[in-house]
Amino acid sequence: MTIFFFTHRFLPDIGGIELSVHHLASALSTLGHDVTVVTQSRDREGWQDTPAYRVIRFHVPQRRPWTRFRCWFWMWRHRKDFARADVLHFHDFTTFINWFLPLRFVLLKPTYAITYHGFEGWPIRTAHKILRRFTSWLMHVRLGVGDYIAKYYGHKIDSYYLGAPVHRSTNEHTPIHRRFAYIGRLERDTEILPFVRCLRDVAATVEEPLSLRLVGNGSLLQALLALRSEKLEISHVPATNSVEEELQTAAFVVCTGFLALFDAFHFKRPAVIPAFSEIKKQYFKSIPAIEHMAFIGYEEEGMVQLLSRLLREDEADSYNYVVDKAEKFISRLSWKSIALQHLALYTER
Repeated sequence: MTIFFFTHRFLPDIGGIELSVHHLASALSTLGHDVTVVTQSRDREGWQDTPAYRVIRFHVPQRRPWTRFRCWFWMWRHRKDFARADVLHFHDFTTFINWFLPLRFVLLKPTYAITYHGFEGWPIRTAHKILRRFTSWLMHVRLGVGDYIAKYYGHKIDSYYLGAPVHRSTNEHTPIHRRFAYIGRLERDTEILPFVRCLRDVAATVEEPLSLRLVGNGSLLQALLALRSEKLEISHVPATNSVEEELQTAAFVVCTGFLALFDAFHFKRPAVIPAFSEIKKQYFKSIPAIEHMAFIGYEEEGMVQLLSRLLREDEADSYNYVVDKAEKFISRLSWKSIALQHLALYTER
């Protein structure tokens, strides 16, 4: 099959969509399919795209309200390439609406597919519900990351999946005592900012200092670094640094998305989840028995109490129980099986 993936965000930026698209494209390529990723994410100095599949990075002038028309025109110029595809797969509805919409009524041969990776803010806006339902109506295949999506947006989903680990452990490092690591986007919807406030409050009550390593990029970086204190060291490394090393040297991994969670499971690190909003709660409850595999705080006061308990020296047994359950769960997930799920849906059209 010839498959095109369309995604706003892509490597070398770090985030759930970027990493899941990369690993899915790699798995499909390994199975013998011709995969191309189309993205507006900019390349960075020293970064080389994988040879396993093609990456097309396009850019148009960002001047509203003309940006969308420029994107549509760019896609129109490349319509012959898309017409030869078997599958045109959009990652979230914005790539379809903002980049491709007019061509949907011109190119009728390809199978149209979409993955809804998450949500666009909370509370959910009516405009987003309407646009997602309209997009869903124009698709042949609809996938969702987590089964909460159909409940909140009310559009059809043909199949769900969760993901799989995206980094591999080499066991070359041991955890640094009382170090927390967060790997992902530094944005408000992740709820990392209120979590760090909780961590700062807990640090003020314990004897030994705590440390937090932020790996990623986003608009909250300066606000997060401003929460440093005498008892809480906060450091930041670019998203292109070795993520595996950061995971292996963390005593705890702060997880605000499925892929970071599954990496924590794979690296055998206790996962700490801030799920303060209602939709974040439903997001993580998409994982069966999640309460037995990770430490979850459902509100900020509860998170402070949870962190205080986790930092006690007599909690080792609870870590071992949770890590063991998580390891058994993650052993059943792979990107190959997710790729085969996609292929089955593509061919059912």
